[in-house]
Amino acid sequence: MDVWIETTAGTLVKASSTTHISMRQSDSGWDVSVSASAAPAPFATGLADKDAARSVRNTLALSMSTAANAKEPQVVVYDDQDLRVSCYTLAA
Repeated sequence: MDVWIETTAGTLVKASSTTHISMRQSDSGWDVSVSASAAPAPFATGLADKDAARSVRNTLALSMSTAANAKEPQVVVYDDQDLRVSCYTLAA
């Protein structure tokens, strides 16, 4: 089933098109971004440190794999309030 990644801007990126999940340090902390054929799209920003960014990156990768087995299209999103990666069913 299709899996989508929701960026911090609210854009949906198709997980099967994603070729890179990257971490980088910015002025506001650590950021995790996804990229396909376009420029990297922020997924989680302002993370406290490199370990937090690594955890989000790895959880995103695992969530994409798990969501691919769902019966309905899934969206993987980072909740900056709860500081966690989660999935929900894509609906109109």
